[in-house]
Amino acid sequence: MLTLSQPCFATGVYLRTLGEISKKLFMNKLEKFIINPTNEFHILRHFRYVDDYYKKTLIGQLYWFYDYGQKKFVSSKISQIDIENALKTIGTKFEKNIIGIESPKKPLEIIKNRFQELLSNNKIYWIDNLEYKTIAFTFDYQFFVGQMNCLNKDSILERDKNRIKPVLKSKCAGENAVIVNTISDIELSSTKSIHVEIVETKQLPFYTITAFPDCSLSDDIPDENIVFVV
Repeated sequence: MLTLSQPCFATGVYLRTLGEISKKLFMNKLEKFIINPTNEFHILRHFRYVDDYYKKTLIGQLYWFYDYGQKKFVSSKISQIDIENALKTIGTKFEKNIIGIESPKKPLEIIKNRFQELLSNNKIYWIDNLEYKTIAFTFDYQFFVGQMNCLNKDSILERDKNRIKPVLKSKCAGENAVIVNTISDIELSSTKSIHVEIVETKQLPFYTITAFPDCSLSDDIPDENIVFVV
């Protein structure tokens, strides 16, 4: 009888051990999702407007930004100029005063809940790029969040392509040489869909997170083919 019961006992211990390991991995992944000034600033770059009260909560806070010249994350303290430069960054933007998304902290709270749900259902699939790992997903919000203002250059009419202008993406620290394509006077559609990108890098102890209105572009479009409508 002892011999027969031993495999069952061992299996039970094995399953409990697997469960404990799985739970620990789940918690480790969730603990790296931190709502902090770094991630708030990343998402701030996709806002058109935040009120003065929110700006004051960021000024003087330590944050990390990616320096494309040094090819690494660098720390600094957020200034009033940094905030204004972030708001002027060219890209896909959340509209002003969307209910529930009035500041970058609000979408981060929503995204954390969504991330936890996806983790619980084993629907998180990391893409390994050696130095970092990434995941991306989209979800629909209850209201329209912004316009789909990024286009594939190949989808623009030939007669309009001569209006495409390369410009500096922003005056934010670390981006003094990042160029993007822009065009104006193109009719746009609004979207309720939010695109989320989460990066796990060896350089930081937490995920870097950004989010913006989704443009429904294919992931394999090269950066030089993306055109922002301004």
